[in-house]
Amino acid sequence: MRKTCGEVLMHINFAEQGSTLDEAMSWARACGYDGVEVRRRDLFGGLTDADYLDALCRAFDRSALESVVIGAPGVDLLQKDESSYQREMEVALDFYGQAVRRLPVVAINFLTGELRHPDPSVHLHDWHLHGSALAGEEDWTRLVRRAQSVAHRYGDLNLPVGVESHMRYVHDTLEATVRFLDQVGSPHIGATLDAGNILAMADPPSLPEMLEALAARTTIAHLKNFYRTFHGQVFMSRLRDGDVNHRQLVGGLLRAGFRGPWVIEAPGAGDRLSWAAEDLRYVLELFAQLGPSGDASGQ
Repeated sequence: MRKTCGEVLMHINFAEQGSTLDEAMSWARACGYDGVEVRRRDLFGGLTDADYLDALCRAFDRSALESVVIGAPGVDLLQKDESSYQREMEVALDFYGQAVRRLPVVAINFLTGELRHPDPSVHLHDWHLHGSALAGEEDWTRLVRRAQSVAHRYGDLNLPVGVESHMRYVHDTLEATVRFLDQVGSPHIGATLDAGNILAMADPPSLPEMLEALAARTTIAHLKNFYRTFHGQVFMSRLRDGDVNHRQLVGGLLRAGFRGPWVIEAPGAGDRLSWAAEDLRYVLELFAQLGPSGDASGQ
């Protein structure tokens, strides 16, 4: 049942509290994951791209895992300096190309550059004040033009690419994610559907509305959960808890024909590693109960 529903990967953020790459991948394997979504570059150790990729390959080979998704950071498509953008894009493409040759990469989760409110007094977690709330037509034009170029270049990698619905990016809300995909109009780019991110925004859509808009366009599914208080604050939780109904979400994606990769995340505080095996068991229970058609009762 598991393989007919798709591979399940552990996001590296489960292990970003001091674990080495070896420890992270060993933990993922011990928990029963098929693979890991890793970072595009070393965010914490300062390794060069070449040294980081070598370290990834060594850790992956020792782990006996089966697959890799390459995730954030992506490339800042919003920067105004064209030469800086081109340099960053070429460096990223070189990394992706080498990674695909050396690792069993099954997808790329791509982000396009944050758009933060210029007033430093605006808190980063006031997500409704950043991203698409700030984007003007000039930002959209630059973003779409460059994303179309990126899509053309990524087509040579022959891999699914998902642009993540993520806070502080122009593609943060459901409406903005759909607009981005429509305007880019590329068969090489779909959505990294992160329902937790979208539902954590102000005035979020319902889960059925989200599935109707994006299920058929999803290339990667990020699974996370949270509680929202009456005052609007968001606190992350284990996958089976919280406000996101993953039975509904997983069932809807399966009915739309999505077959992975599914990536479980743990972006909150606390002992994230302790959730990794439990969250995977929960997803596998859903697969067993729903089946690959996603049509079991209780939806």
